[in-house]
Amino acid sequence: MSETDLQAKIDRLQAENDRLLHHLPIPKEGFLVVRQRLTSVQRIANRSIATEP
Repeated sequence: MSETDLQAKIDRLQAENDRLLHHLPIPKEGFLVVRQRLTSVQRIANRSIATEP
């Protein structure tokens, strides 16, 4: 899987997460916390993709 494929997959999953999160009865603050976690997970994923040989 190329980096472009992985990034496309991450983008698709993130869009799906956003769509699903809007259906959950989470208060706005809770949604922002979840969003921050997703963003930090994505940063970690991007870092590991970047450091792969």
